[in-house]
Amino acid sequence: MRRSFGLTGSSGSVKVGLMGSSSKRERCDSQSLPERNSLNGDNIEHEGDILTPFTYQCRVSTLQYFKMYLLTVTILPFRALIIGFLFIATLLVANIFWIGYGSKSQVKPICDFRRMLQPILVNREDPNSRKKAIQELIRRAKSEEDWPQIVIFPEGTCTNRSCIATFKPGAFNAGVPVQPVIVRWPNKVDSVTWVCEGPGVFKLLWLLLSQFNNRLEIEFLPVYQPNEDEQMDAQLYANNIRRIMAEHLNVPLCDLSYDDFCQIRIAFKYKIPGYETVVYLNSLLQMMFALEHNCDLITDEDKQAEWFQRRLESMLGVCRRKPYLSRMEFTQTLFQTSQPNSKANYLINLVVKYYSDPSSNNLNFRMCMVHTSMLLFPKLPHQAFYYATKAYNLCSSQCDVNMAKDWEISRSDAAELLGFAFTLENDETVKLILDRAYLIHKSTHSDNSSSGISGEYLYEGLLYHLPDVANCYAHFDAEINKVFGRHRRSLIDSTSTSESDLNDLKSTHSVPVVNSLNATSCPNITTISNKKTEILPSHFECIDVTEIPPIETNNYSEKLKDNIHLSNSPLRDDQSINFRGRYSERGISSAMAKNQQSSNIVSMDIEENSNDNDVFLEKCISFAEITSTDRALGMMYLQNYNWDLELAVNKYFLTQQNGSTSKKQKRKRTYQQSNEQPTVIDLTNSDDSCNNSLTELTVSTTRTESIENLPIFNVLSWNIQGLESTNLNKRMMSVVETIKKEEFHVVCLQEVILVCLEILHEKLDSTYDIFSASDHNSLWDYFVVILVKKHPDIKVDADSVSIQPFPNSVMNRHLLSIDLNLSQFLSKSNVELNLRIFTTHLESCAEYSGERVTQLKSVWDTMSSYVKCGDSQARLNKSRASIFCGDLNLRDSEVGVLGGLPCGIHDVWYECGRRHEIRNTWDPMHNLNARRQFRGIPRAHMTFRYDRMYALGSRLKPVDFGLRGIEKVKNLPCLPSDHWAILGRFLLTGL
Repeated sequence: MRRSFGLTGSSGSVKVGLMGSSSKRERCDSQSLPERNSLNGDNIEHEGDILTPFTYQCRVSTLQYFKMYLLTVTILPFRALIIGFLFIATLLVANIFWIGYGSKSQVKPICDFRRMLQPILVNREDPNSRKKAIQELIRRAKSEEDWPQIVIFPEGTCTNRSCIATFKPGAFNAGVPVQPVIVRWPNKVDSVTWVCEGPGVFKLLWLLLSQFNNRLEIEFLPVYQPNEDEQMDAQLYANNIRRIMAEHLNVPLCDLSYDDFCQIRIAFKYKIPGYETVVYLNSLLQMMFALEHNCDLITDEDKQAEWFQRRLESMLGVCRRKPYLSRMEFTQTLFQTSQPNSKANYLINLVVKYYSDPSSNNLNFRMCMVHTSMLLFPKLPHQAFYYATKAYNLCSSQCDVNMAKDWEISRSDAAELLGFAFTLENDETVKLILDRAYLIHKSTHSDNSSSGISGEYLYEGLLYHLPDVANCYAHFDAEINKVFGRHRRSLIDSTSTSESDLNDLKSTHSVPVVNSLNATSCPNITTISNKKTEILPSHFECIDVTEIPPIETNNYSEKLKDNIHLSNSPLRDDQSINFRGRYSERGISSAMAKNQQSSNIVSMDIEENSNDNDVFLEKCISFAEITSTDRALGMMYLQNYNWDLELAVNKYFLTQQNGSTSKKQKRKRTYQQSNEQPTVIDLTNSDDSCNNSLTELTVSTTRTESIENLPIFNVLSWNIQGLESTNLNKRMMSVVETIKKEEFHVVCLQEVILVCLEILHEKLDSTYDIFSASDHNSLWDYFVVILVKKHPDIKVDADSVSIQPFPNSVMNRHLLSIDLNLSQFLSKSNVELNLRIFTTHLESCAEYSGERVTQLKSVWDTMSSYVKCGDSQARLNKSRASIFCGDLNLRDSEVGVLGGLPCGIHDVWYECGRRHEIRNTWDPMHNLNARRQFRGIPRAHMTFRYDRMYALGSRLKPVDFGLRGIEKVKNLPCLPSDHWAILGRFLLTGL
């Protein structure tokens, strides 16, 4: 039921309208809520615009009163959105609004009364209606007009009050404060909860009126002020609000949404056995095929079909060898090359719970594969039955799997298959179906030596006796397409299996779906051989994004035409839209044909590259020459505008003219126009060379050893994504090549596993001293590592290596440090400099923000205490400094919690110019590895500066900050890691 209720606010008080909610039946202690009072019907008091706690009585009939105890509390923020959830305050009023919703034949008084409340009406089955409602919500929330407050029911459905379902993010897109509201029904008899499988509305209303008193308690929680991350991420905001409300109601969270409930109702309607778990399995298969397909990185369409075929056959082979699996074996069978995310693990738990055998406590994998076959091919039941029978071993008359023409199974196995896949009345029905199947088999085969039955004839027998049951999966799939208003492709398209792979399947024709009431065929059913192959999971949809129109500027268009003769990228026409997933349906074939060569330049929205490997680099160079900037900035603008050089340059100059560029960019451009040197070394250029105005020396950064006249010390920090097993060896070799190429003085690596450590020792032992935190605890799944270059000017104090586990870490996070003596770098100054390097991987995820802040503060304190201990020795020409770097998972707001940076500690990125294009180190908009973790299109607010570098010490001056690891792995369309590496360069001064 869809509801929108308005709340009016005046002078900081709230006049309560009827809000909807439902919670676990539990009495709330009034002493725990000092601001809430519970009064009886005699205590009704009105004072101006302030409404005191009251009891509202609604006369339903002449024989009965329906009482609601509505409790209010004054709140300060006038523009807070008030979030109600789960159900409606009273079924009577709810039914009135429901009758008057969206119909042209509405009762005029009710319709007029509804318009007086100024609601935001939405049809949840209409995507356009939902978008308009979100836009109107944001407009009202941010409007300067005197709009009333808004009540929102973010679940968008009704539940049985045992948990809180997933909140829809639309209510939180505005990013404004909200006030959670929870409602309790203290009555012992539950006469208010309505769900699709429970009592009907009229029965509940009768039960409601049969009670002498119906109590309702409403609790207003404190207004929630969203932080910076929550304002940018509506889903994060919604989840945090949901968690707070669940804690107050003492109920668990449920990660299912309205769409899942809708599919469960449809499965129940068509009597699919285990309808709830079939929906969970359907979602799990979608996620599994998407993650596995992305990890294997197959781009050729024919190879994609073969890949899907191999995966399905592999799972069926496991099923034949071992029909019962443990949870770990089940997970490994599904996710062979990737790691399941949190939603996948949640679905795995639900699936395992249903398919588990009580006697062995193992999962019935055979039943699971029968359902999988039916879900993969709902519109081709012959093919679905063919694969379902392959979950069983061949009958005794067919001993050789490779020699079998038809996959025939025994009669007992066929009976079990029918029981798994369909809801049948009794054993007699199963016997009739099997007898019919054997009869069809004998009538079409002259050789009666076979005692088995194939899937084709098993389906024909079921279709003869129970046509509706035989096609229940097809009806299920067709109605989901209808309800969601779009065509939802099958997990594996029916055409994904080539004819050669199905040579054992005699009948490949499409079988019409027969309905006993009206003989209609299921839409979009085609033959295997005629339909074009589409190998994409169902959630890979194309989402059109309106292209930004070219900006005509007379000042620079002619300059572009005269000086630049590069044509636009040939990919522009094919890549003019963004994708929900890795490939699009429009222009994908031509894009794949043109993009067989891999590029070393990271591109956004273009995962494959043109056959001219230099076209992107040339455009970056041209952009830098025209705008008098650098190639890194050019790459950022070109990526944002689909590598359209003219559009990118026009946009850059328009931004400059409007004054929206940062002061650093303006200052940099002024330096270049006046032939002055910039004060920051730019190492993001591909040739890695620039001028340094501080020293008036030309510095080449191709290799560390070439810096002879300038004491530059460089430190690299990199989360190498060691927990991702896909292409791990090749990605690690790319990491090793990056380190060898530039020979950094110190390299700090995070998320290292033992396999990665072995590769580092094998490839870099000759040039680096390697110190691993795994030496402290070999049982850690992953850890941090410090590599120090074997350099004559660097002396390593091996005894100083310290590994300190954080005391309250739930992820085994730890701090690794080592002391270096860099006196030889400052030999001309006759100064002894001791440098301590710290690296760590702080606690992940938003929910561990408090622990992460505590860990950060402890490291800062350790840095400060180390350097201060050396201040007393400064008069003896001895000095100390420290560098702290790693994957800190930090948000800017968390640094603000600590009051900003401590005195003397510098953020290297900030000190080196705060360049926006190299700010974010976890960037799914540009990093292909990070992008694969998103089902939708990553947005700008999903990028973070997780990796940071801090420096402390008077003799340590940050002069440059850059990114590394932006080149693709050789012969693979992926990057070394989902994080960019950060490179800090420091000028060691003896002054």
